[in-house]
Amino acid sequence: MNKILKFSASWCQPCNILQKQIDNLNKDKKFNLIIDSIDVDDQYQLANQYAIRSLPTLIEIDPMGNEIKRITGSLTNDQLVEFCNE
Repeated sequence: MNKILKFSASWCQPCNILQKQIDNLNKDKKFNLIIDSIDVDDQYQLANQYAIRSLPTLIEIDPMGNEIKRITGSLTNDQLVEFCNE
């Protein structure tokens, strides 16, 4: 099963907005977005491994950790759901 990683930082305002969007969508019983949050300040080696250059960044990875797709920046709710459900 694939996993989605969210690279962000506590000081990043767009990251905080994205997290609120995820939380709000998960309150709706139709959605269950399972996303692992990675703080780039705490886990800089993982951020370097995935060449994170902008925040927030969502990356879908396969079970071996290989990148399948990524999206960067602010997202609408529809874009977020589409990315997570593709």
